[in-house]
Amino acid sequence: MKKYLIIIFLLCLSCSYPDIDTVPEFEKMEISEDS
Repeated sequence: MKKYLIIIFLLCLSCSYPDIDTVPEFEKMEISEDS
C-alpha cells in the first residue's frame, strides 16, 4: 500500500515538473494561508 502511494507521488512529481511556473504560485498560496 505504501509503495503504491510512493509510486503515485513520484508520478505526480514527474507530471508537475513541466509546470515549474505553477510552483511559485503554490508557495504564495501556502504563505497566504499561513498569514
